[in-house]
Amino acid sequence: MKTRNLFFMTLLLTGMSLTIQAQTDNPEVIKRQNDSLKKAIDTLQKRISSLKLDDKDYYSRKYSEVLIDFSKKTPSIALPKKIKEGDFYVVKIQNFNPNRYSVEIKNKDTILSKPLELPTFADFSLDNLSALTSGFNKNIIVDTTALSFKTLTIDTIKESLKLAKKNNAEFKEQFESLKTKWDDLKFRVYKLRLNLLKTIPDTSDKSFDYNEALAKTEELRVSAKELKVEVKASQTAFLAIVDDPQAITLLNATANADVKKEVEGMKVVYSSFASKLDEFGDLLSADNLEKLLKTILFLSTENSYTSLPIQFKGEREELSISFTPKDTSSGLQKETLAPLVFPLKDQWYWAVGTSFYYSNLDNDRYAVTTSNSNESTFYSFNSLERTKGEAGIAATLRVGYKFGLVGAHLSVGPGISIEKTVRPRLLFGGGFSLGKRHNLTIDCGGILGYVDRIPEGVSTTGYSSVPNPLTTDTMVGFYFGVGYMYKL
Repeated sequence: MKTRNLFFMTLLLTGMSLTIQAQTDNPEVIKRQNDSLKKAIDTLQKRISSLKLDDKDYYSRKYSEVLIDFSKKTPSIALPKKIKEGDFYVVKIQNFNPNRYSVEIKNKDTILSKPLELPTFADFSLDNLSALTSGFNKNIIVDTTALSFKTLTIDTIKESLKLAKKNNAEFKEQFESLKTKWDDLKFRVYKLRLNLLKTIPDTSDKSFDYNEALAKTEELRVSAKELKVEVKASQTAFLAIVDDPQAITLLNATANADVKKEVEGMKVVYSSFASKLDEFGDLLSADNLEKLLKTILFLSTENSYTSLPIQFKGEREELSISFTPKDTSSGLQKETLAPLVFPLKDQWYWAVGTSFYYSNLDNDRYAVTTSNSNESTFYSFNSLERTKGEAGIAATLRVGYKFGLVGAHLSVGPGISIEKTVRPRLLFGGGFSLGKRHNLTIDCGGILGYVDRIPEGVSTTGYSSVPNPLTTDTMVGFYFGVGYMYKL
């Protein structure tokens, strides 16, 4: 709200500045007013930048964690002990290689990942390289100065043939180096991928990664194109001489049959070399390089996994986590953890249970006697010893806290006495519970209820009908109870 108010104040001040400029033409007045407004706006902007957001920033807060650690043969699992409805939590998996498995988390309708098949090197053939001769160590500038001529002679053709042999030897050396670098790049990509697919990858070596591999492939593509241009230029220069009509006449002479044979052989070498360069260019095509680099592009260098925040919406959460192999040809099996339930337990408990109690509430008793006088019957009563306490059944609400298997609680609830005349009772107090889910309870405290009393001073004789001297009184006593409680 503060941020919004300051924003509108800034707009208001800006509008005032424009209004003032429209109402006056004096440059000095406008300058002074603008300076004042600028200072006010700067002050407001500083205040805006220093304000803290009133709303909760759920993406910077610390979340509860479901932590799974695979550092040992038997994984350790830690679940949140305290989490409130509406809070967020994340699933963290440590000492785990996310490159081997997709993590699938089922919580309500939340699924973070699904199985996928990474591209493999079988998608394109690399065997053709074994038939290629290759190499590059330096760029070759084709020497054509010695090829200039006015009238062709057999010596000119021989010189051209000698230069072509020299150039092709250098091309072969350069192409061999090119092949070695390409093979080295593949090996480093293979090595990186296999390392990152291990159960626990070695992430200490940072010398080669996707960016380095991409730079190397770009360098190879440029070198291969340059070599192809140089070979083509050398071939063109050679053919310009040996295919000249004068050269053809000279080569057809019987005396030059050996030179002609060498020329035809060199033409085959150039043609074969050009074909090999074309094949190598196909290996370095954008599509093939994409397939190669994609095998490491999405590989993680972290030995852990953290899910997106998941909201806790109820009193208890059931979480199912599955690990699905990403590479279907790896032979790895899909693994699924048994459902994780949390919070594991709430130490506070609210429960209703029954118990049998015994209290010190007692009732007066009396016995009626009869006597006859002048054919009339008269009644009298005698007080007897009071009852010695009472037994009953109670249903009480218990609110308490668990210390392991033992809990302490307060209790309150209604009860009824078990006697000839059933009477309602109110019990209140506290006690202890013993158990995990099913609990034995022991309670004690006060009990409130009606009891029978014979008023003091009431006459005990001379009644013409059967007397009932009892009156009802309210009494607070003490009770002790043993019962049962179920804790969720």
